[in-house]
Amino acid sequence: MLGELRSILKLSTPIIAMTATATSQARVGIMKSLGMHNVVLIHNTPSVHNIKHVVVQTTLKDASEIFHWLCESLLKKQMSAERVIIFCQSRRHCSELYSAFSSYLPQSFHQYFNMFHTNTENDIQEEIAKDFSMPDGKIRVLFATIAFGLGIDVKGVHNVIMYGCPSAIDDYVQLSGRGGRDGEQSLSIIIDIPVKTGSGISAEMKQFVNTKECRREILKKAFPASRESFVTPHDCCDNCSSNCVCLGQVCNKKMMAVEKEIQNFQSTFDNEISIRVVSDEDYESVKQALHDMWKQSVGLLTSEHMYAGPEVALGITKSTVNRLLSNLHLAFTYTEFVSHFHFPNTEVADQVWALIQRHVGSNAIQKTSQVSSLESEVKDDIEVEEEQLLLQSEYAEAYLEGSDSD
Repeated sequence: MLGELRSILKLSTPIIAMTATATSQARVGIMKSLGMHNVVLIHNTPSVHNIKHVVVQTTLKDASEIFHWLCESLLKKQMSAERVIIFCQSRRHCSELYSAFSSYLPQSFHQYFNMFHTNTENDIQEEIAKDFSMPDGKIRVLFATIAFGLGIDVKGVHNVIMYGCPSAIDDYVQLSGRGGRDGEQSLSIIIDIPVKTGSGISAEMKQFVNTKECRREILKKAFPASRESFVTPHDCCDNCSSNCVCLGQVCNKKMMAVEKEIQNFQSTFDNEISIRVVSDEDYESVKQALHDMWKQSVGLLTSEHMYAGPEVALGITKSTVNRLLSNLHLAFTYTEFVSHFHFPNTEVADQVWALIQRHVGSNAIQKTSQVSSLESEVKDDIEVEEEQLLLQSEYAEAYLEGSDSD
């Protein structure tokens, strides 16, 4: 449409085109669509020197598992916890994370996290924007889509996490730029979770995620600039920091707290765990017992208003039930069991542990295995129902969090 408008104007008509983030290829497309020739190009790289770029590869699929460390940080530090924005690739991921944190954390801690997307109520969006305009705002963790940050003066954020890989390199640069606006050293972390093939991720973005070389160099190629600031290797990206020898033979820079936490979560599951024999009959009996326990607990709820759904009210989600079934063959000790699965309190954990031990606890051990992650491949009626519940309840959850009267 702009190209058509340009075509009816005289060639001598001056035109200026401005954008915050555009790769070299995107710039050519803009000039072509607007019929611009003999242009004067004024540009700079949007990749700022104070942001370190980190990619964490994981086979884990459960959001509560990946961000368990962040829940613990809120529990321990509350208002002193580092501010973190978690950008999700869909509203569904926002809702999953919000539900997981709501389930794990006591009600009094719900003031420290919230979610923001295009369908969030306007008053809640305004409340969140106002909170993030203050460096010491009460919201310490925000689950958001790319909608957050546009026109918002984000302050006090030095940690940006992308839950899932952005589709394009310019999207990544925009999201990472939400942090470090005060010039302080900051982190931009991609948690590269498993996705279906054909997910629409650009070649540049795939190269950025998969490279073993400097990630900043890929950004420089996508957004060329006449001058670049020198960045010490340990502040550049995870690949450069692993090879940094700023003291001659070693590096003297400690990892930032969030970077250390998010890399440590990968090793949580690298333990040798016994594998037990589980028959189809065992599986079905445990499945039925867990489902009966869940239904019975729902029946005991007496609240007139369950805005966040029975999962949040009960503290054990159907996602957890589904993962328990998927990993029934792993013979955990009790300590491993409570650290690998998400339970709101020891009473619920003890109840589920006793149920599983009653059904398969005495089954024969087949072998031991090095388990790098928990299985979550089973997609049955439980998970389908859970997806529907999440979609139905996400707006109610956002409303509940933003209202003091409910």
